[in-house]
Amino acid sequence: MFIVFGNRVYGKVDQTSSGCHLATSFFHICFLPVIPLGSFIITQKHGGQWSGIPVKLSSKSVLTAYLRGLFGAGILVLFLDLLFLPQAIQAGMDREEFIFVIVSGLFGLASLAGMILSYKWRFFSKANPEKEAWIHGHFEWEAREATEIEGDKG
Repeated sequence: MFIVFGNRVYGKVDQTSSGCHLATSFFHICFLPVIPLGSFIITQKHGGQWSGIPVKLSSKSVLTAYLRGLFGAGILVLFLDLLFLPQAIQAGMDREEFIFVIVSGLFGLASLAGMILSYKWRFFSKANPEKEAWIHGHFEWEAREATEIEGDKG
């Protein structure tokens, strides 16, 4: 069994009209964010590399990353429920097992809805005018100090 760990960017929030957005670099284990290492205004993406300007740790980005990790785990539970439900029905579930399957399935459906909303709801996905001005202000002042950080879409 392999355990994957390292640094990765998660918690993409506040995308601006110019394509910049906030995200947070995390130490991850098995692609689940564990420890936030720092937030960045992501200015460019190319391959597995990001160009970003370090900013104060964004609680919105950190919370979004943890929520999306929880939602991803819930979606996995839903998938496993759907995968093993036919065998469990054929084997004859007792009442407690049936209730567990229903509750875990509802958690999985709620996680799927939460994951979709976290990318579609403007509160998370788009920067409001004040935040956009703040991001562009940082970008103009610190564009020369952009640092390269590794990670995939978050």
